[in-house]
Amino acid sequence: MGVKHAVYFSYEAKKNAESAPGVGGDTDMAVIRDGKIRNITPEEIKELEKIYETRRVRQTGEFTEAVDALPF
Repeated sequence: MGVKHAVYFSYEAKKNAESAPGVGGDTDMAVIRDGKIRNITPEEIKELEKIYETRRVRQTGEFTEAVDALPF
């Protein structure tokens, strides 16, 4: 699995966990690549949220295209 899909699925797992007691709605994410930490920006979190909402409604090729278009 590529890093883009791994980031998305981590985000999806966190969103799904928000229904559990004690899990808040704020999300901070980072990617560690080549020994460097890159924080996921609020704008990128919004993109992940758009993909999450699309995926919740239907599973199509749009999902893969949207994840592949992520900037990290």
